[in-house]
Amino acid sequence: MKFFLTIIFCFFLVGRLWSQSYNFKHYTVDDGLLHEFVNDMTQDSKGNVWLATGGGLSKFNGVEFTNYTSKFGLNYTRLLSVAEDANGNIWIGSSQGVNVFDGDTFLSCQNSELGTSVLALEKSKNKWMWILTDHGLSIATIIKNNIKFRHLPYNLTYKNEINIFQQRDLNNFVLETKNNGTYIGFGGSFYHFFKNKMSVIKMPDSIKVFSATEIDKGELIIGTNKGLYYLNNLTLKPFGNQFVKNASILKIKVNKFKVWAIAKWNGENEAYLICLKLSNNDYFRKIGKKNGLINDPTSIFIDHENNVWCSSFGGLSILRGESFINYSRKNGLESNKIWGVAEDSEHRIWVGSIGEGLSIIINDTIIQRYNLNNGLPDMFVGKIFEINKNKMLIGTAKHGLCLAHYNASQNKWTFEQLKCKLNQTETRIDDITKDDEGFIWIASSKGLYYTSPDNIELIHYPIFEGDTGQVFIQKLLFSSKKELWVATRNYGVFVKQNGKFYPVKEKYLKNKVIASICEDCSRHIWLSSQTDGIMDISEDSVHWISEEHGLSSKLIYFLQADNHCNLWVGTNLGLDKIMLYPYLKEHKIIIRHYDTDDGLQTSEMNLNGSMMDHRDNLWFASNNGLLKYSYSEDIINSVPPITQLTDIKLFSKKTNWNNFAQTTSTWYHIPQNLSLSYQNNHITFEFVGISYKNPKKVKYSWMLEGFDIKWSPPSSSRQAIYSNLPPGKYTFKLKASNDEELWNKNEISYSFQIVPPFWQTWWFKILITVLFFTLLYYAYRWRTLALRKKHIELELQVKDRTAEIRKQKEKIEEIFQVLNQSIEYAKNIQQAILPDKKLLAQHFHDNFILFLPRDKVSGDFYWWTKMKHENTVVLTVADCTG
Repeated sequence: MKFFLTIIFCFFLVGRLWSQSYNFKHYTVDDGLLHEFVNDMTQDSKGNVWLATGGGLSKFNGVEFTNYTSKFGLNYTRLLSVAEDANGNIWIGSSQGVNVFDGDTFLSCQNSELGTSVLALEKSKNKWMWILTDHGLSIATIIKNNIKFRHLPYNLTYKNEINIFQQRDLNNFVLETKNNGTYIGFGGSFYHFFKNKMSVIKMPDSIKVFSATEIDKGELIIGTNKGLYYLNNLTLKPFGNQFVKNASILKIKVNKFKVWAIAKWNGENEAYLICLKLSNNDYFRKIGKKNGLINDPTSIFIDHENNVWCSSFGGLSILRGESFINYSRKNGLESNKIWGVAEDSEHRIWVGSIGEGLSIIINDTIIQRYNLNNGLPDMFVGKIFEINKNKMLIGTAKHGLCLAHYNASQNKWTFEQLKCKLNQTETRIDDITKDDEGFIWIASSKGLYYTSPDNIELIHYPIFEGDTGQVFIQKLLFSSKKELWVATRNYGVFVKQNGKFYPVKEKYLKNKVIASICEDCSRHIWLSSQTDGIMDISEDSVHWISEEHGLSSKLIYFLQADNHCNLWVGTNLGLDKIMLYPYLKEHKIIIRHYDTDDGLQTSEMNLNGSMMDHRDNLWFASNNGLLKYSYSEDIINSVPPITQLTDIKLFSKKTNWNNFAQTTSTWYHIPQNLSLSYQNNHITFEFVGISYKNPKKVKYSWMLEGFDIKWSPPSSSRQAIYSNLPPGKYTFKLKASNDEELWNKNEISYSFQIVPPFWQTWWFKILITVLFFTLLYYAYRWRTLALRKKHIELELQVKDRTAEIRKQKEKIEEIFQVLNQSIEYAKNIQQAILPDKKLLAQHFHDNFILFLPRDKVSGDFYWWTKMKHENTVVLTVADCTG
């Protein structure tokens, strides 16, 4: 009876079940999409996504749309299909024939034999294009700039009128396999073309085939009006997943181990995007307008990064991974402002909100909601704790601690506020935990309390002398070492050892607003504050990890360790995941940041709103719903961006490069073998790195060889500007990284040259050099001749002067001789008048005469004589001048 009532209750709830929301990025006409009706899409070899819309053709590179209409050459703007051929041309099927775009011009073909409405296009390995129209199957190619086709003479019955502005049938396809021919779905009938023979594959039980894809070694998965089937060697086998048994599967794509499809169930007006796993028949995801899509899906494809694209009659949606799934009010939660979150032993997820009640999630579906109207005492629910499978403790913001009882007969919970001293006045409960002895500990705004789970009587437990209930307890942790840790507001952190609490690093933590505390995979204890960041308090030194180390913010709301040795940090700016292996081994801090570009509905988390469930999924409370993180779905984006040079500008202006180069590239019209004059030396390179996973986080680095010394720092700018470039040969090199900072292994490059003016050319320099040395030579010759002439003149002057000097010398010598003779004569006269030395010797035994004329004749003289009558000698020394 209990089981029967449960089944009835489940059926009763079918009409009001809600599912989770996925990480979709939507693009509409407001974002640049040409038309909101998107019928088909494909990705070309250059990374661009082409969209066949109700208003023309759109090209998207993750950043911007480029649109093409009839003024560019399309024969009709209501497009139905699109594909790329082996030569990189884009084939577009419309309601009035087929078009081909080579990047420069559009070719078109309208022929009654080909057909009017092009329902499907498929690239062939032999460089042909399969074309399925309302008149059947054709193959086509481009010959001498014309579309040539050959209609295959097989009677494919099809009766359907296409109206682009109505939900058309999506049951036509062409699938060329690797080695087993081509399969065609046409109006529900199934055909096989192999070795130039067309055969009808007859399906049992009125099964109609709407879609197909190849998975491995010729095996197909086909979508029918009765679910999915495997087809191998024309043998049909039902797909194991029973969720789609009665659905019409209209489109199929396979992404590694997952099957993505568009499905529609009988009796429902809405079509859905569904996901199944090849290896898990219990895995099923159903995504519609309520949980992610803009409108009913029309086409799907999977890009080079394994993002799932879904077009619709409302725009374009890209599922950028399933690592984060969101639950919000639109999915059935009581509120978007989530606070408390917990899992019970029955694997139900309890979700408490800020001011709007409580919700319970079972199997990813929101089953029950509680508020004041159905017995919940308080609309502010911050903590949920299981005593047993029929009894839960509910921590609230105003009514303290409440108790929830499960009523099995009615399959619902009833609530009551505990009658205890703690609840007599307004009390806030922030955390509840259990120790190894079975005691339950409660963190409240009035201190720390504990109780036995069998008889709930709350007893205050002071954490220090003088604690009378004034301490706001924020977070509790019972560690693997069987220690109870208590984090408080403004009183620091305490640990209970041997029945007594001791302060931890009191000098550094007192007066800090401690928000959270947790234990990691290596038994290290971490705490966070709302002002300083996070700290590993198991270390002896005190070291805060904050923004300068890579955290997105110092305002921390929670810490959560997972089973993969990561520490999750919830902040006001998103989630940070600290990889602990490098930290524990080398103290190297590696942080991966998650924000709204990664699937979060908001960046602001809520206080201590986190937990890990029995499947290793993490749940996070935010201000815009509940986040579920699946570790197995968090696949590292190992595909670097596809980098393209999209434009080159002169002096920041759009340039017609046909005026500067003989040839330009078909796509983007980039000039080839560009040679610019020295005056055209202001060049702007524009580029894009195609990464649809997270285009906002694509970074670029570039270098202009011949000008730059090193690569530029990583930047999100899509322009590189070089002004006043000197003449020379240059090569512009560009590389890009994705959101995981994975860079291109091979950068793209573009070479060009700036021609110098004639006065800087080599021939002009040689000419000037020759002319210079010629002039120098003639100047030297002229100078030499002039010097020689001057030398001759000087020699003549010297000769004349020498002769004149010789004459003067002879005259002087003659005068000197005359003068010398006169002086000799005067000397003789002077010697004649001087007295005889013998007379002096007769009278004086000791005598000498000191007479040293300067010249031959002296101006002084001496004289002596003996008086005749006296014995007297007269001596005289005199100056002749007186």
